[in-house]
Amino acid sequence: MKAREVFLLILIIVAGILFTHFQLGKIHWRLNDWGIFTSEEFFFEETRDINPPLPVLLEVQNRHGEVNIQGTENETVKVTLQKIIWRRNKDEAAEVAQELNMEIKKESDRIIVSTNRYDFERRNFETDFLIQVPKSMKITVHNSYGKVVVSDTGSSFIDNRRGKIFVSNITGSLTVNNSFDDVRVENISETCSIKNRYGQVDVKDVGGTVDVDLRTGDILLENMNQGVTVSGSNNSVRGEKLNCPLDIESSFRRIALYDVGPVKIQGRQSPIEVKGSKGAVEIRNRFAKIEVEGIEGNLFIEGKSLSVLGSRIIAENITIDSSNEDIELREFSGKTDIKIAHGQAIISPSPLTHAIDVEASYSDIRFMWPPGEKYPFQGSVKNGEIKWMLANPPGSTKENGLTVIKAFSELSNRPPINLSTSYGTIWIEE
Repeated sequence: MKAREVFLLILIIVAGILFTHFQLGKIHWRLNDWGIFTSEEFFFEETRDINPPLPVLLEVQNRHGEVNIQGTENETVKVTLQKIIWRRNKDEAAEVAQELNMEIKKESDRIIVSTNRYDFERRNFETDFLIQVPKSMKITVHNSYGKVVVSDTGSSFIDNRRGKIFVSNITGSLTVNNSFDDVRVENISETCSIKNRYGQVDVKDVGGTVDVDLRTGDILLENMNQGVTVSGSNNSVRGEKLNCPLDIESSFRRIALYDVGPVKIQGRQSPIEVKGSKGAVEIRNRFAKIEVEGIEGNLFIEGKSLSVLGSRIIAENITIDSSNEDIELREFSGKTDIKIAHGQAIISPSPLTHAIDVEASYSDIRFMWPPGEKYPFQGSVKNGEIKWMLANPPGSTKENGLTVIKAFSELSNRPPINLSTSYGTIWIEE
């Protein structure tokens, strides 16, 4: 056999042995050692109580392990350290467990809980903390490579770069920093700030303002009352029952908002849906579809190549400016200004309460006239035609390719309708 064939055969045999040991639970990939070693897993535990008087803050410093902090009605702090150790046998693991201990430092303003992890050269172990604290106690956690759970405590700060974070029932504010995993937050009485790079962020029931900064992932927001800011790129955003101002920035992925307050969205190729807004809606986007429905406030939409579908809008001002796609508005009221190029505008006001101006180029305009009503009307087309499908034909002129028709000009006390386009057709029909 050639040397290369011998090497491949040995590699296959070693791989088979490693796979068998892995299936038996005797091989573990330890991120803290950046290597694979054959071992068994052993568990050890120690518990300590910290009695009153207690400072207001508990700080946990951990690495490569989980942290679980639970608020209770008790006045003491109870700390349990679970040691998960990988060694060839129990005796070796027990030697490590005897030397691996929690460290508790009680200062005037805080209790610091940690371990003597860095006393070991070979750190093939994890340290998990289970901690009970009084409900009013504030919390700070510095962790990595493990899940962090905090519930029923005071204001909390959590930094856990590589591990899931679950936080609930916080009386006070919350700050969370993460990088590569999911964050779930619920029932925070005051402000909430979350920074993450990649993962899912769920935020529910927050009494104060919410600030989410996520680079890539999915964001779910529900039941806020004081204001929400979302920044980042390549995020999907879904929000429900957000009775507060929203300021959202994202790219490429869907933004869907239901039953919300005033909305400001800066998108880039992001499909956007807003249904049920009590307040102004302002959207800047491009190359995407926008749907708005049930808006009680001003509407502003601007961007290239936006397909716009709007219905049931009650506003003082409606402004839409786009191109290359269709704009359709139905069941709306308010002063309306539309600019469109290379698309079709379909306009059906109900009721017609303010002036409507549509300025188009290389586009058709289809206007649905309110049945039985009369409004001052002017339509003009350059190199196109106007099709008047109503009774009482209007007066018209045509000169140098420009066709102009006027109707009901004497009704100066009623809101006017002005439609203009080029290289297209204007349809007036009931």
